[in-house]
Amino acid sequence: MEVEEKKIYFILSPHINYYHSYRGDSRGPTGFGKDLEMMEAIIHNLDELEEKGFCNGRIPITWDYADTFWSIQLQQEYQPEILQRVIERCKEGKDEVLIGSWGNVGQPLLDTEELRLQHKWFLENSMGIGVNQLFGNRIAPFARTQETMFTQGMIEEYNKLGVEGLCVYYSTYSFDVARPFLNPRLDMNQQYGLLKLRSSVSDASMLMIPMYAFGDILDFFSIKRWFEFIRKQQLRGTIEGDALLFFNFDMDYENWCAMKNLPNFLRWMPNTKGLEEFAEVVDQYDYIEFGSLIDTIPKIKVYGETILRQDTADGIWNGFYNWAQKYNNTRFWTIGQRSRWLKSISDTINSEYIKSIDESSKVSELLRSEDDAIDSYIRNHILFTSTTNFGMSMPFQHPHRRKTAITYGLKSFIKAEEAVNITLDKFKNKVLNEDLNQNEVLILPVVNRGISSYEKIPIPDFLYLSTVIDPDFVNDIDFESLTESKDKIIFGKTSSDQKENVIKLALYTGINQKEYKLEAIIPKELFKSEGYCKLRLLENDGKINGSSINVKNKVKSSIRADATKIENQHIKIFLSSQGKIESFRFKDEEFGCPNFLESAVSFGKVGKSKRYSPKHNEVVILRDGSDGYSASLLLKGRFEIINDSCVEVEKTLTLYSDLDKVFINVKMLLCDIKGEKWVDDGTSSVEDTFDERWQEIMPCEIKPRIFGGHNYLRIWKKNYLGRVSYFDCDMKEVDSKNKNIDCLVANISDGWMSVSNQEKGLLVGFDALKAANFAFSPLKIKDKGFNDCGTKKQQLRINPFGTYFGKLFHYWTEGSGHAQKIVPELIGTDNSTAPTFSGRTIEFNLLLSPYFGDEPPKILQSFADHYTFPSLVIFNTKNKKTHTNYSRYSKITKALMNEFDVKELMNKDYLEWVREVNADYDQNKPEPAKGLKLNLGVKTLIRLLIDGIRGR
Repeated sequence: MEVEEKKIYFILSPHINYYHSYRGDSRGPTGFGKDLEMMEAIIHNLDELEEKGFCNGRIPITWDYADTFWSIQLQQEYQPEILQRVIERCKEGKDEVLIGSWGNVGQPLLDTEELRLQHKWFLENSMGIGVNQLFGNRIAPFARTQETMFTQGMIEEYNKLGVEGLCVYYSTYSFDVARPFLNPRLDMNQQYGLLKLRSSVSDASMLMIPMYAFGDILDFFSIKRWFEFIRKQQLRGTIEGDALLFFNFDMDYENWCAMKNLPNFLRWMPNTKGLEEFAEVVDQYDYIEFGSLIDTIPKIKVYGETILRQDTADGIWNGFYNWAQKYNNTRFWTIGQRSRWLKSISDTINSEYIKSIDESSKVSELLRSEDDAIDSYIRNHILFTSTTNFGMSMPFQHPHRRKTAITYGLKSFIKAEEAVNITLDKFKNKVLNEDLNQNEVLILPVVNRGISSYEKIPIPDFLYLSTVIDPDFVNDIDFESLTESKDKIIFGKTSSDQKENVIKLALYTGINQKEYKLEAIIPKELFKSEGYCKLRLLENDGKINGSSINVKNKVKSSIRADATKIENQHIKIFLSSQGKIESFRFKDEEFGCPNFLESAVSFGKVGKSKRYSPKHNEVVILRDGSDGYSASLLLKGRFEIINDSCVEVEKTLTLYSDLDKVFINVKMLLCDIKGEKWVDDGTSSVEDTFDERWQEIMPCEIKPRIFGGHNYLRIWKKNYLGRVSYFDCDMKEVDSKNKNIDCLVANISDGWMSVSNQEKGLLVGFDALKAANFAFSPLKIKDKGFNDCGTKKQQLRINPFGTYFGKLFHYWTEGSGHAQKIVPELIGTDNSTAPTFSGRTIEFNLLLSPYFGDEPPKILQSFADHYTFPSLVIFNTKNKKTHTNYSRYSKITKALMNEFDVKELMNKDYLEWVREVNADYDQNKPEPAKGLKLNLGVKTLIRLLIDGIRGR
């Protein structure tokens, strides 16, 4: 192509979202009033510019609707004339609309069924506000996911849904997705064009459309200078043909239009006139044209391919920090996972094992009606996964958002519970014995998590069972001598005529002596015949008719615990005289650094914080292993942060004689240190105050003795689509300034993640019914280690259910590099989430499993999956009463409903709630409007002025 023929196509794409985490549901400035104002201003600005003849009276827009459920509903209710203008512009063939989502969901947080169904509802829905219904044939077949989130398996799904490309930020500052990760770096043809985005788990691929935003302009001083830079690349031949600059950013950002209240002496500054400035520059150069993706993509050549292995989003550190690492968000996500567990139980019973029981239409309607108007589990769960319910705001969400978030989570639980109760009634009638003279326990592994083959969970060689028996049910079980002994080994027999199918179980009392826990390690073969296992509990020390029996899961025990160690035949954990873990050995190989599981807090001024942790732990022997079944130690620590402000922590370590795994229960009670700071950036209306000295929370920081050497450390993870994938911690290959990473949240985890150096690894899993988080474990990486193991090799820390903070990524650039220096001072999302933990109690359960090799063995993955979503347990007593291990969560759900004061909201849909919020709103007495508040330092102001001169 001759240079004179080369064009630069400039595509403008405002991201429309009226449902915010940092503002509420008022139609005024503290809610979506700013969106109403800015959307109207953009439409009027476009009309004025086109009427004046800019760009031959045609400035196309690629509208990026984050969702239809929240945003278009609100447009239709409060701004119908503006919505109609967008429809008209699309009908004229001028504008187009991108693929978004039905409920501004985080696509990586969905399972396969949810991902497909919400896409269907985005296109067409019962409210008549699907994009196909509104905008006709002007739907560009390219997805800009909410918060530009991405995970493996999405490419395959989008291929099936007819989506041809994915829009991905490749920006030069912290509102980015891919720049620090893609290796090798994109060349000029790819940065300002198209490339193929390949999946890392299959041969699937789709187009990748690099995106940029307002912050990137600062790197080139002005949009004019940026275009001139791109043109130089075309002249040099480093861009071989036409170039594409796809420009996407939040519609409520004031720079789309001319900046208000700008002093006269600064009106010469570039980057202050919004759309008018863009139009002026396009008209100034004949090689620049406004365009749309529908019309432009066919003109742009595709150059090469890349793989994005990390799970990404446009939060800080290019991941899920903003949404995952808040205290309440773990509580919210746990509710959602309990509801998903109940749904999975119902699906397992109906589709896998009890095929003679037809799934009733009532169960189907409760769980997965394809009508978005039906109040089903899947509808509520999809709306619950809106990214707005969890972030972007930092460190707190708006109070309205906390209410709607937990409401949809609770609604999904209630619908799933209704469905599983119906299913279970049919199941119990078929499989439970009516005439019992002994207590019976039925264990059903939950093997069906979704509709794809990747969401089917095989049963491991040994299934771990640990279930709490509610205090109000203990008397109904009536074990012989149950209340006379603190801990008791009992036996379960699978049938009356097969003596060999008898297994050992443990019945342990809780701390309050009223709650009992039943534990068992059950061999896979006991599930082979029917998919579930029924055990009649024997009350006479494992003897039948006075004869001894052969115990199926009996092993030669070498399990023991004392104040200095806990060990079994596989694992040895040694404690120092201060009660800290100094060694964690698996098959005689060391897997732990000193102080292997440390509880700590970083507190102090930003960049100068101090790490606080217990100087010693009290060691309490809970079980010494003498029963031959399990051993357990409790480590109790306490430390002071400031005067009379203390943190208490308890970690319980448990080993079983049959398993090469460690089970850890963690409880951290944090003191409440309040502050007076609140986010005042002119756009946020969250007024929760906090003390910004809270920097990092480490309830149980894991320090693996696994080093990167000739191989980089590798992170394995499993997502909600059931896809297992990995990424290497090779970010320094892309940018040497990212060799040390203070926080990385790039691993979506449906239950577990692991780290390996391709020779040995450590899997970390969690019990999703106790505490769950879609990105539960932030990482900290040091290229030359942490100076605690005598090596200068790459090392990392794993921080389950905690939060890290520190220096942001460096973003390599061909520009000035000023964007990444200026933008953090302009936006209010670069705060630590640690203040959300102040005064709170953190509780969670972990599984640690060391292994040799690279990827965790499939049988270990299966074990971790079943630890995350435990089996259904049904107690059937000789007193004709039944009890399940899910009934206790109903009480927790009701308590949460009261705590967050959402009982009335449970019976309202979103628009009803919004009308209620705005019932007393007076348009003639609006709330005081906030403009963008610039809290800039002198150095930054001088830099902006100098860059402004250079950008003219």
